[in-house]
Amino acid sequence: MVQKRTSASKTRMTKKVLLSEYQKFYYSPRTCIGYVIQYDEDNVIFQNWICNKRTTHAELQCIYEIKQNSLIKRFTPCTLKWYMSWTPCSECANEIIRFLNKFCQVKLEICAARIYFHKKKDNRRALRNLVKAGVKLTTMRWKDYKSMWRRFGTGEEIKKYEFFEKSSDHKSVNWRWTLKKILKEKDRDSDLENALSLLKI
Repeated sequence: MVQKRTSASKTRMTKKVLLSEYQKFYYSPRTCIGYVIQYDEDNVIFQNWICNKRTTHAELQCIYEIKQNSLIKRFTPCTLKWYMSWTPCSECANEIIRFLNKFCQVKLEICAARIYFHKKKDNRRALRNLVKAGVKLTTMRWKDYKSMWRRFGTGEEIKKYEFFEKSSDHKSVNWRWTLKKILKEKDRDSDLENALSLLKI
């Protein structure tokens, strides 16, 4: 039986950070992840939020924290949920797949506000590879913003229009529709070529 051990974020996310990083139509150069590790809905083992550093992508930083602090038990099934401001790039997607291959008991769910450089073929293929590897990949809806804020936020009131209001500075993109389109696309590369790219051969 798994011992219940809940650890909350060391620091709380301010509303200013949430708005600047997770708005649908404000394109921050950073990637932030709020991550939750749980064995069932009522048993959250650990949760924290991070943003990428200058030389380390947020995804790799998150994986490093999980490994370094032994947050996942080797043979105990668990769910790892990431609330991401951007979906992973192609290189991070490869590292995520390697992580999941090593920790087969982990079910990863990624819920992202926006799709990172969604017109680049490598990034589009990477998202399909993540789904093939068993990752549940969705875009953030209002209910996800509220759930994330309850877990990581400082408690101020947030409103839907603050995240979904279109900006005159950026071209609006329907991220949910775009993701569906990407995942339906067929890869021209063979399975062998994809495997070799993951192994960097």
